Amino acid sequence: MPDKRFHKRHAAFTIGQIAEIAGCETVPGTDTQYLIEDVMPLDKAGPSDLSFFDNVKYKDQFLATKAGACFVDPQNLGKKAPPGVHFLLTSRPYKSYALAAQAFYPDSAPAEQKSPHAIISPKAKIGKGCVIEAGAVIADGAEIDRKSV
Repeated sequence: MPDKRFHKRHAAFTIGQIAEIAGCETVPGTDTQYLIEDVMPLDKAGPSDLSFFDNVKYKDQFLATKAGACFVDPQNLGKKAPPGVHFLLTSRPYKSYALAAQAFYPDSAPAEQKSPHAIISPKAKIGKGCVIEAGAVIADGAEIDRKSV
């Protein structure tokens, strides 16, 4: 949950926009124009909030959530699902949530940077928006996904 003292929310997004940002699918029949205003943990989310379910340890919170939308792995959706929640289907709910949170709070994401004091192999693949700090050693064949720190 973002600390409002330090982070300013950029905008609200529709479920369709969130699905595009996070690279995931919606359940057929989902209202893709439904507006989501913020990101919150499962147990604190309300009808205008986005959350995620990625660990069965939080199944009770998932089943009781009041979130308007929730990232979930289709394998974890099962037959029991909280009513009134719009599901965004992804094999990586936490990553999808992080990408969406960056859209809601873009100033919170660090700018792309590669320190001149890092050792980076020319054979490494580094995604856009990564932050590589001083002292980092990235070897041949390493692959770092976009916006990683």
